[in-house]
Amino acid sequence: REMNFAIGTLFTAMTIMSLLMTAVAIFLCNPMLNLLDVQGGAYPLARDYMLICGGGLIFTGGYNMVSAVLRGMGESKMPLVFIAIASVVNIVLDILFTGILGWSVAGAAWATIIGQAVSFIVSVIYLYRKKEAFGFDFKLDSFKIRGDMLKTLTKLGVPFAIQMSAINISMLFVNRLINTYGGVSCSAAFGVSSKIQQIPDIITRSIGMASSSMIAQNLGAHR
Repeated sequence: REMNFAIGTLFTAMTIMSLLMTAVAIFLCNPMLNLLDVQGGAYPLARDYMLICGGGLIFTGGYNMVSAVLRGMGESKMPLVFIAIASVVNIVLDILFTGILGWSVAGAAWATIIGQAVSFIVSVIYLYRKKEAFGFDFKLDSFKIRGDMLKTLTKLGVPFAIQMSAINISMLFVNRLINTYGGVSCSAAFGVSSKIQQIPDIITRSIGMASSSMIAQNLGAHR
């Protein structure tokens, strides 16, 4: 019963947060790009990318919600399968949208969002089919936010959220500094190097996610 409340509260709270972040990304798009000192030629491309990806945050949040539930129940294989599906869809659509159709940066953004949407839909279908095993009945009343459960989830989630936010917000300052050096070429070079840097980051992030699941299960079991 408590697990049903926890999952329902998580789903509804994350959906609300995703919609709020979508509103922020859309309505504050131009001020944020100006704050980052995005150069003239890249500005419309960056704006397209931000608006499209910002509009699809519900799918990003949705996938993370379902994956959190599955990992919390000890199912770590299926979240990997879902993200693999998103990656394959993303790559195929990248080639189609940007290479064949010539949609430029907007095509890359659409490919990303559609890939995440497919992953989210597949993961929800899986969770629904296995709802008895995972303890969530998908009834409308179960999506009601319970104050005590929200308090517990917030207490556990806020430190991790602050850590991730601090890292990403600090990178915005770095991005702004790079943008002042000489336009699109410097920004592109920095973007490529950042992608390379993400390879070792994935390793440490994966270890962190694995340990957080084990820690959470032990906390739940009072061990």
